[in-house]
Amino acid sequence: MTPEQYLKAIPEPRRTEAREIFEFIREAVPQHEPYVMKGLIGFGSFHYEGKSKGCEGDWLMVGMACNKSSMSVYSCASDDKGMLPEQYASQLGKVQVGRSCIRFKKWSEVNKPVLRKLLKQSMKCRFGFG
Repeated sequence: MTPEQYLKAIPEPRRTEAREIFEFIREAVPQHEPYVMKGLIGFGSFHYEGKSKGCEGDWLMVGMACNKSSMSVYSCASDDKGMLPEQYASQLGKVQVGRSCIRFKKWSEVNKPVLRKLLKQSMKCRFGFG
């Protein structure tokens, strides 16, 4: 599946918001071509090795997903203070934040300048979940 097919499969009105998010991320991290991976659109990838034996693979650096109840933007970047989404959580607007996930119901409720800053900073950090 291509990113375009992924976006076209989302029913309206969410499709319009999903396309806006997609274009927003492309503008923030233009050095990475989008691709579809495990139900997400990813931008860039990194290789990880978990602490458990056999826990290893490739994962997205930045990404997005859209489902029936919410939309998500992901950044798997961290620095000496921890995961970037957690560091920016209080500034991102009406969102729920996990370690690498920023989940929201409406794109209009996200603080886009802060999200853009987070995504751009992500490209200068290390990637992983540690």
